[in-house]
Amino acid sequence: MKTTQFTKAMISACFLMLGITLNAQTQDSGRGWGRALLAHPRQSNASPLTATNPLDQGKPGSPTSILGTWHLTGTIMGTPYETLMTFLPGDSSDQGAVIFTSNQDQGPPFSGTAGTGNWTRVGPYSFIATHITFLFDVINVMPAGVLKIVDAITINGDQINMNSQLIFPAALCGGCDPFSLPTTGSRVAIEAPPAGHVTVVVNGTNGVFPNGTNTFQVTSNLFGLDASKSTSSNAGGLSYSWSTISPGSAGIAYANTATPMIQLIGKGTFQLSVTVTDATGISATQAITIQYV
Repeated sequence: MKTTQFTKAMISACFLMLGITLNAQTQDSGRGWGRALLAHPRQSNASPLTATNPLDQGKPGSPTSILGTWHLTGTIMGTPYETLMTFLPGDSSDQGAVIFTSNQDQGPPFSGTAGTGNWTRVGPYSFIATHITFLFDVINVMPAGVLKIVDAITINGDQINMNSQLIFPAALCGGCDPFSLPTTGSRVAIEAPPAGHVTVVVNGTNGVFPNGTNTFQVTSNLFGLDASKSTSSNAGGLSYSWSTISPGSAGIAYANTATPMIQLIGKGTFQLSVTVTDATGISATQAITIQYV
């Protein structure tokens, strides 16, 4: 028994840690008589008469939607495991397709194709889903059977709990019991990009003379600029990055500060730029023209 459990756990680790990618499509992908045949069990499963989950029994109000993307994490044999799971609707919001992806890469000794799966509601707050994927022996370049994953899912607001059972091909794990993998997570929140505005202000130090908007005239090939008067509508500090628009035309010392030193290669007109970034990640870039006479 211990040998069988160890074999089961090792094969589970191979598949999950190496990232079997699972996709899905609804039962309604069938057409004609096939679609009619699939419709009957789907309709009966969508609205069960009795909820078996305690959360369903305790909250008989309006069902909670599972649609959207969820981020789940867990461990297998002590190794972090992370997934994104997207539920798509079918003919109604009580059943549809599921897309399941892992943060791990596929690789030897086994990998899986993109799979297919479906989900259905079994209570106001509980659901079941099934995924099927083909496995391949990467070393010997040959099919390794079909892996079935069955999920029992409970959601509570924006939180999700899922217990998955992995059923391996008999050729890989003869006599193995289904391997259980619990994961928990939350719905992926919709976030607006950071708001705010950065204003870049550039001045010259001694010996640098304004000669138009963001244009300066110098009489020495070594001089300084100052962007410390730049501002942001967001709180926090600012960071700076100076560069030459024409590579090789000038050298810049202290290029990641507000007050760099510039050295030109000879007389003429040169262009520099500075990018100012605030604490939220919003940035603005300003071009500067230097006339060396």
